[in-house]
Amino acid sequence: SCFGSICTLPTTGIKKEQILDLLLADLFYAMALNLFYVGNKIAAGGFAGLATVINSFIPIPIGIAVFIMTIPLVIVAWKVKGAAYTLMALATTGVYSLIVDLLSFLPTVTDDKLVAVVCGGIFYGLGASMAIKAHMSSGGTDLLGKVLITKFRTHHLNKSNQTNGHKNHDILLRLSRSNN
Repeated sequence: SCFGSICTLPTTGIKKEQILDLLLADLFYAMALNLFYVGNKIAAGGFAGLATVINSFIPIPIGIAVFIMTIPLVIVAWKVKGAAYTLMALATTGVYSLIVDLLSFLPTVTDDKLVAVVCGGIFYGLGASMAIKAHMSSGGTDLLGKVLITKFRTHHLNKSNQTNGHKNHDILLRLSRSNN
């Protein structure tokens, strides 16, 4: 249903603009990998970096490796974040994996590793900003972070300060203010 320029998918509450943001995030991530990192043997962070390393030893496509590594997180996320959020993260991971593998034909833009790291970082940063804007997970270790924040939103620590003569104080440590 749509209200003005904001549309939501039926029963999920996910806005179409969130899906567009995640698709753009996936495209930026995939371009960073294929244009700058993989050809220079630079491992990005998270599952994509691990998949890049695995790919240098075993001829498994990077996107497929990322998708396979995400499956255990999806099972945990389903219990912690719920079905709608987790299905969206799984779909985004699937699209990301597909885009990474479909764009694997792209040539490496530069052989200068410093330029590759900086430019790849810019593309990765653009992708991350789009995923954050969507308030959704792009999968992989991002999903792990969202699950941990939700599961352990607050954590109590007991702090004893004997030198100042104070009694134990209960300190509330906020991990996140968002509901993501």
